[in-house]
Amino acid sequence: MIQTAHRGIYEFLWSEHKNSVLSVSIKAFQGIASKLGKRPMLLALMKKFAEHAYEPETERYNALLNAYDEIKDVLSRKERQLIIETLLENEDEAANLIYTLPLKYNCKVLSGCRLFFPREQGLYKFWDAQDKPGLWLCFGAFQFHLSPMQLISKICLATSIKFKDIIEILCSLKKGIDYTEYLNYPMDLREILQKHVMVALPGKKSAWLNPRINIDELTDDIDKLEVDQLETSALAIEKIWDASDYLPDIISKIPEKKDFQEAFSEESLPFVKWNNSFDAKEAYEELDERFISRLAQDNGHI
Repeated sequence: MIQTAHRGIYEFLWSEHKNSVLSVSIKAFQGIASKLGKRPMLLALMKKFAEHAYEPETERYNALLNAYDEIKDVLSRKERQLIIETLLENEDEAANLIYTLPLKYNCKVLSGCRLFFPREQGLYKFWDAQDKPGLWLCFGAFQFHLSPMQLISKICLATSIKFKDIIEILCSLKKGIDYTEYLNYPMDLREILQKHVMVALPGKKSAWLNPRINIDELTDDIDKLEVDQLETSALAIEKIWDASDYLPDIISKIPEKKDFQEAFSEESLPFVKWNNSFDAKEAYEELDERFISRLAQDNGHI
């Protein structure tokens, strides 16, 4: 499902990124917050997310402390004391405690907090567990939503992993596993989980399924995605952005035409039920209009 860009989606995405940005600097935090002012500058916001994801975490201690403040009320006095004492000695161990201890209370405040996820991967995506369960892909000019079943079909068809095997993996991650055990997973599997914001790696001490992902209602009804031309274009952009070595160079703008034409193909998107009426030239022109229109809105020209 394609949705026109609106402020609320990007405010939610910002809520997941804020502690990660704070770990860079307070100046970075304030700069991004200003992008969601009276006139939201969504394309600039997305680019800043990407830029800061590659910068050193010089203020990680303060960011962890801020994350702790968000969940401390659900913890016991003993757990709060443990976190504070650990934070003074080992930030990685503290990060693991801050993320994992609230899970036993079903507290999901930090579910998608990027302080605990690989910073450079899936930074334009988030999981929703409320009105529209599934994964949102935020391109600035518009959003694209995949249901949990669509996403699992996409993963199975893109990797040739069987449904029962991926469910077994997700069930293990839901209970939490040691980080060294996670590293035993094939690299391509870890990459696809991380690029879809499916696994938190707090302090690189453990690995957990994103708590907003409900695997209980998934079935083995794996099938190619029935999507229209614009939705297929969104999946092509995702393919390009996820393959980038340095996302800040390409995020928040339409891809190069040659790159798009290569990605917008049945061979590149094997999980899509391809429609022979799809037209790459027409699809690219529609994307171009959307990005131009969003840039004009960001700059106050509309």
